[in-house]
Amino acid sequence: MEILRQKINDAKRYYHQGKMDERLTANLKFHADLARLSGNVILELNVTAILSLLSYYLKTIEVTSGMVKGTHNIHLEIVDLLEKGMEDEVVIVNQEHIEEISKRLMACAAAKEDMKFRRTVDDPGDRPTARSPHLKGKKKQTDESDL
Repeated sequence: MEILRQKINDAKRYYHQGKMDERLTANLKFHADLARLSGNVILELNVTAILSLLSYYLKTIEVTSGMVKGTHNIHLEIVDLLEKGMEDEVVIVNQEHIEEISKRLMACAAAKEDMKFRRTVDDPGDRPTARSPHLKGKKKQTDESDL
């Protein structure tokens, strides 16, 4: 878990230093390390390959401080749940996190005149999703003091 916490701290530090590429890399490495913790080498290889490709696209998106704070808080929540042994909750929280990021990124891409956007995979919203009871009806609040 220390490796994951280090990636969270790195991303926070880079954000405050204005090093956005490094912040992005730390966040992507968080997800690569999360996949590594699964012990599934195929999953790890696939996640790493997808993150590598995604990194080129993510660098073209201007992120807001709210997006950065939201990611920071979700990553902390994931580690906290892992430490409590709540793997099912981790899956749900991470799934919702990835789906929210996907929606935001697709909206950003669609709004950019210079980027052609075409969906090539199914819409995550079309798949059934288990919802965490503690997240139902709640909007994650971000606190300015979090960062």
